[in-house]
Amino acid sequence: FAIVHELMHDINIEELEKSITRYLFTETLSLLSEFLFEDYLKDKKIKDLKITNNRNLFFANEKAIEVDINLNLIEQCILNGYIDSGIIINILENYPAYYIPNIAEAFKKIRKNNSLTLDDEQPYIIGVIIATYMYNRIKEKRNNIEELFELNQMILTHSFDDILDYLELTYNDFDLDEKSYTKLRNSYQKYLKSR
Repeated sequence: FAIVHELMHDINIEELEKSITRYLFTETLSLLSEFLFEDYLKDKKIKDLKITNNRNLFFANEKAIEVDINLNLIEQCILNGYIDSGIIINILENYPAYYIPNIAEAFKKIRKNNSLTLDDEQPYIIGVIIATYMYNRIKEKRNNIEELFELNQMILTHSFDDILDYLELTYNDFDLDEKSYTKLRNSYQKYLKSR
């Protein structure tokens, strides 16, 4: 799965092109390719795939916790003008104990980088959600895998809004509308149930 994932990154890299659209959607394409590769291997009766590819879903959960920690730190800094150990303890107390290893890792990264990791984590979370949505779209259109290649080309040349239009997701001001969130949520849940 890692080879497929990294191959997709290589396919959508343009040396001189570093757009926000490519940055946000590159993980989508790589994850979607892994999902489709898993289907191919299942069709060929190759077993024991579930554990390997479900790691992506667990990984996305870890990233979501890291983003949540980042957002809590930003919120507390805005409210208080600073962050101290007392504020960090208050943030930690709002999480169930089973998240402690993930939270510790998030703080370790923040401390090591001496900055928040929000920008680094966003593409992975967006990637999993949009990849499950696209996966379901491709499956519903009877394996119209062309969508993967079309989106790959679009992330190099089109705006973020154009990509959302292509995916039939409505974006108003700075947020998706409720219908779009419902599409994404339903696709994500459908994908999880199919695994």
